[in-house]
Amino acid sequence: MFERAIYRRSDQQSGFHVDAGQIAEAILYYGEIELLLDHANLGQLLDAIGHDALVRLVQLPSVKATLVSDNLATGTTMQGSSRIAL
Repeated sequence: MFERAIYRRSDQQSGFHVDAGQIAEAILYYGEIELLLDHANLGQLLDAIGHDALVRLVQLPSVKATLVSDNLATGTTMQGSSRIAL
């Protein structure tokens, strides 16, 4: 069995399709869950379960919530004949 479940958005076009029931079920089954939240899916989760429930949820010892940047990117540029990662 896995030690925890991790919920995150799978791509930029999809929403955060995890509801309160799925989160509760994951806590019971896995014991621990981790929520990787960006601006969009944090708002959707707030709409789904409300501010007070979200605060109580992330205060549980079995739940870890991480706020991630909306605009993660990797870029390269040509510098002479070499590529430099930014």
